[in-house]
Amino acid sequence: MILDTQPGGNVTFAVTNTLTIGYDGSGSYVYTSPLPGTSAGSAAITAATIQTSVTAAAGASDYNYIGTYNAGHSVTATNLVLGVSGSQGGADNYGGVWNVTNTSLADQASSGGNYLTITDGGTFTNTGAFTVGVRGSNNTVYVGYVDANIATSGSNGTLNVTGANDLVIGSGSTAQFNTVKVDLGSTLSAAKNIVVGVDGQSNNLIVDNGSTVTSNGARLGVNAGATDNQVSLYSASTWTMDGAVRVGDKGTGNSFSIFMGSTVTLTGSDKNFYVGYDKSASNNLLTIAGSGSKHALTGSNADLVISGNVTGTGANATGNTLYVVQGGVVDATRTPVGDGGSITGYDGTINGNTFVGAGGSIAPGSGVAPVGALSFTGNVDFSNGGTFVVTLSSGTFADFIDVGGLLALGGTSALSLNDAAADPGTAYIIAHYGTLSGVFTSVFGLPAGATVDYNYLGLNQIAVITAVPEIALASAGGAFALIACSLALLERRGPKRRRHAG
Repeated sequence: MILDTQPGGNVTFAVTNTLTIGYDGSGSYVYTSPLPGTSAGSAAITAATIQTSVTAAAGASDYNYIGTYNAGHSVTATNLVLGVSGSQGGADNYGGVWNVTNTSLADQASSGGNYLTITDGGTFTNTGAFTVGVRGSNNTVYVGYVDANIATSGSNGTLNVTGANDLVIGSGSTAQFNTVKVDLGSTLSAAKNIVVGVDGQSNNLIVDNGSTVTSNGARLGVNAGATDNQVSLYSASTWTMDGAVRVGDKGTGNSFSIFMGSTVTLTGSDKNFYVGYDKSASNNLLTIAGSGSKHALTGSNADLVISGNVTGTGANATGNTLYVVQGGVVDATRTPVGDGGSITGYDGTINGNTFVGAGGSIAPGSGVAPVGALSFTGNVDFSNGGTFVVTLSSGTFADFIDVGGLLALGGTSALSLNDAAADPGTAYIIAHYGTLSGVFTSVFGLPAGATVDYNYLGLNQIAVITAVPEIALASAGGAFALIACSLALLERRGPKRRRHAG
């Protein structure tokens, strides 16, 4: 069905109960005409329920969809179900105004490949539940979209989820590879949480090209089976929240990434950002990468917690990581690192005070950069069992931390060295500090004959100094070798601070 709206005219299509588009077939549609950029009258589609691709056989060869393709066109429904049991159920909002109570994509596990597009200045307001992938997979919501088939199309859109329900991407355990993409300067707002992966796996929220997201809070990987769910911000996009965030609530392998000058800000007081909340939540990751990329907590008593182990029983989590690289910045009053947590990266900055507890570590470097440097503008405290993990590299370079405030050692602190490529007779500077309290209680992996100097060259720096090899002096050749080696040591024991070049 095509609702052709001529300039100056209006068309209304009203369904009292259910409008079904594609019960068991393919290629069914209800849409308004003409296409974007053409003068048109008004058009309104209303129904209690709009459903597409109902049976498992529906949508097998073509899309079943509803659409508005011009400004001033509208859709109003209590329920919008895109893909009940079938596939390729769609909805296009090009410049229109849609008001829906409840929206769902892929109600059953057999349903997949369904979509919702909001573009050309279109708005979509949802007042109840909004779920992308109830049980099905490979469903997508595009907020902002370029349509190669429509020459005049391609701009931002707005999605507002205003009610008391969370916006959910990947609900059931069979819901995988579902995506919400906010692009082209578009806006997504959610009154409650944005949840990526309740029980589902490999679901995504992507925010790109200067787009804006606001929400109460966020959850990634809510239950134990929810793995590999992702949030990614690119190209100066922003997300502002006033609630708590859990990357890996109970799930594992979930990631939250802030790239290319994007910013994530938590404004709520007493609201923490967790990377690994439950004891079952392992191998979750927060990445801040690139100049201008920032993660900020501006509310009072709000911490960035790496491996919280807040709930659950049994052994604590492992592998929860904060990874800050290439100009990325963390702004937080406190960053506690718990058992199974780590801060790593290179050329990144962590503002505020950092507390590394038993089973936690700071380990600069990465698989890309064999050694790396991290800056901490506040205090860093290892005294409650934290470990500083350092790689000594050939060429006199080593992992390094620059601590602007107090570097607190003593207690049960530990230094763990990887010296596989260490050169003999070399001073590896591994830390600068504003002030120092104590020394490492335990040192692991120290090369034979090496020492740790906590005030190297009389300056506020810590160096690991490897031993000079013993040289036989039975001949003039041996004596000459000793002199040459001593001169080399004097030359190489100047400060060596590694700054990763890229």
